[in-house]
Amino acid sequence: MAKGHERGFGFLPNSAIDQHVSERRREHDLEPVVAAHRKLLGIGIDPNTIIVVQGDQFEVIGSGRVTITEAGHQQFSLPSGSHFDLRKRKPL
Repeated sequence: MAKGHERGFGFLPNSAIDQHVSERRREHDLEPVVAAHRKLLGIGIDPNTIIVVQGDQFEVIGSGRVTITEAGHQQFSLPSGSHFDLRKRKPL
């Protein structure tokens, strides 16, 4: 994490969020963050894309994708319409 950006707003506990991922070719930028803070779930959001969080789940909406990064460098991408369980940390 860049100095001064170690703490967020707390809207999504145990997560680190990055934006403009595909546009700026930052698909792997969250890997060192979750490696250093293993409890965090990395959520990279493309331009023109959002996640709508309801309870312990979110849905991907928009023209881009959401990249999920977990400790151990496990990474996968979710297209629009996908749902993800934040508690179980897996796609639905």
